Amino acid sequence: MKDSAVDAELETAVPAAEGPVEKVAPDPIKAVRAPAEAPRYYQVRKNDTLTRIAQKVYGDPGKWRMLYEENKDTLDGPEKLRLGQKIRIPDLNE
Repeated sequence: MKDSAVDAELETAVPAAEGPVEKVAPDPIKAVRAPAEAPRYYQVRKNDTLTRIAQKVYGDPGKWRMLYEENKDTLDGPEKLRLGQKIRIPDLNE
């Protein structure tokens, strides 16, 4: 059910623009840049391996190599996880 009193009130509450209305193009830099998402992390638990972590976060143990590549700077090797260590979890869409 449409309320004509509310429609009339809204029409009169917003003044009409006088003269031509200039269209403003969006800022091209703001339009292109999406807000950066904070990186995701996983804290290594007892008996974790990159394969097990990949299974937990991606549902695919074969993605362990992505985890290794993303964390090479903090890992001594793919088998060298430390209990409590935080590793970055890359987004699959990147």
